[in-house]
Amino acid sequence: MKKKKSQYRNKKILLKNISIFIISLLFCLSFSLTFAVNASSSKLTQRELNYIANRGPVKAISIDGAAPFFYKNTAGEIKGISVNILEEIASMTGLTLHYQLYDTAVEMLKADADMAMSLSKEYQMPNFALSLPYLHTETILYYNSSLNPNELDDKRYAMIIGGTLPVGIKEENAVYFNNREETFDAVNEGRADYGYANNYSLAFYMLQNEYNNIVTVPYGKESRAYCFGIVEGDENLLSIINKSLSAISESRMQTLILSAVSDVKKKLTFQKVLDTYWIEIFSLIALVIAVLSYAIHAKKNANKLLNLEIIKVKEQEEKIRQLSFHDSLTGLYNRRYLEEELSRLDVERQLPISVIVADVNGLKVTNDALGHSEGDKLLQKAAEVLKNACREEDIAARTGGDEFILFFPQTTEEETIQIAQRIHQHCSEKCKNIIPGTLSLGYATKNNTGEDISDVIKKAEEMMYSHKLLESQSIRSRIISSLQSTLHEKDIETIEHSQRIAETSMKVGEKLGLAQQELDNLSLLASLHDIGKITVDESILKKPDKLTPRERKEMEKHSEAGYRIAKSTNMLTEIAEYILYHHERWDGKGYPHGLKGEEIPLLSRILAIADAYDAMINDRPYQKAISKEEVIEELKKESGKQFDPELVPIFISIL
Repeated sequence: MKKKKSQYRNKKILLKNISIFIISLLFCLSFSLTFAVNASSSKLTQRELNYIANRGPVKAISIDGAAPFFYKNTAGEIKGISVNILEEIASMTGLTLHYQLYDTAVEMLKADADMAMSLSKEYQMPNFALSLPYLHTETILYYNSSLNPNELDDKRYAMIIGGTLPVGIKEENAVYFNNREETFDAVNEGRADYGYANNYSLAFYMLQNEYNNIVTVPYGKESRAYCFGIVEGDENLLSIINKSLSAISESRMQTLILSAVSDVKKKLTFQKVLDTYWIEIFSLIALVIAVLSYAIHAKKNANKLLNLEIIKVKEQEEKIRQLSFHDSLTGLYNRRYLEEELSRLDVERQLPISVIVADVNGLKVTNDALGHSEGDKLLQKAAEVLKNACREEDIAARTGGDEFILFFPQTTEEETIQIAQRIHQHCSEKCKNIIPGTLSLGYATKNNTGEDISDVIKKAEEMMYSHKLLESQSIRSRIISSLQSTLHEKDIETIEHSQRIAETSMKVGEKLGLAQQELDNLSLLASLHDIGKITVDESILKKPDKLTPRERKEMEKHSEAGYRIAKSTNMLTEIAEYILYHHERWDGKGYPHGLKGEEIPLLSRILAIADAYDAMINDRPYQKAISKEEVIEELKKESGKQFDPELVPIFISIL
């Protein structure tokens, strides 16, 4: 057993060294520079010479963690390729340069600077113009060793803040970090899955940090041209930099670059490699010699073996392709599979072909009220209902966030109607939740080859949207009723409490001469002002003792949660703002925003008095009721502090 472990460890070390060896080769061979010596363009005008003589130091900035372009060495000095080139320009022109590195792109963007040390069109800062490129390089794929490089489409992509996502990578899959070194650390530690980086930075950090869990694939993703960024409007500085870059010969530019990357070699010297891995190195050399010798003397057999390996790779790719056809959340097929499978399905022998399009109702309010984890559960339950309605030869796919489509070959329209009815029934049984989920369905059938399947799908979608519109009022009413029931189950407040508040609030509103629309909103507000409490832990809601500061802070979040829920429910949007501010105080000491006086909406001010009155006049687990006279005295005491001083007398007059 120990011998096997030792062999495995030696094998891992050998593979790691091969990876480092390949990156180092790429690093050394990647100088693809496109500078041409232009002596005439390097001549500075008198205006530019005066500019150099009269201006102070030029402040050049960037973010740390982007070696070998710019970084701080162990002595705290700022070094790198960009610094070497700028120093060369300084010696040519007489410019004085000061350098500053920041920890994050956000800090760098706030800095007052004359130029950025290294930019490309993929990472261009606002208000900065690009100079001529001084370095061209390729980006290389790197990924966590636990992953298959053919399965990276929906994995987490390590991205630097301020950059542009490569073509084909979705925004929702991006994980953002402050600098290049952080992206390597994240992939090595499993906080991200893969990324692309220029070969200079990849080689530097792979050698410096000796990452154990990163694998690199030595092919270029895209070419990048690195330039200096000059603050817009400083045309003299831009012209001086461009002329200086044009005057630097290709050989001199390579010398400056090699000088800057010499620190990488110091991290891992040849002697250190030889002392530590001399067995692996000589084994590798022997292996290369053996492979080359075998290839020369047995080319025919090698080609046969290669063909066999290609076949195996293709088979593996086919398996990976099949795995990529499923939606990760629901397990149903995805849109990609549907598009490929539709050509096989849409043939005469499968007629009639029926389509059902489904849309989940209540997903947005579930996400807003209870969080996306509950929304995911609702989608999974809906998917289970749809899957159970299908036979083995049928297809069920998730095509969007809350959208699904089902295909039923050799199924008539009458049979499809029966299937839709079963789906509705099973959904009402299966998708029970704090917020009930329902499905809006539309269906259509292709009966002859002359019909276009896309038109059939469109017809089903139109029916679904029509049903959704017709059912919208009923759906919203069910959601509101469910929210109210959940609130009364979780909270100590009763339906009678809401009714009493509504009654007293309406009396105040009528005395103020509010319009009927405002009175309707006031009544609805009284019923649902504490709806956000459904997101608060029940142990806090029903605690008989005084809340701790942490519990109080959690409780105070309910007004903002209620605002989000109301905003996501069409019938409640008009009272969302009133819910948000019903715990504000006249003196500005309330929450969540500390509004003061008439900044607080009128309906929120009315509700605050009615709610406080009802709380004092009735028993609570944490306090006994007080008399009506005592309540009136308390309201007067808080007039101009907690409550609107003009509303308090009106409220007292209706008691």
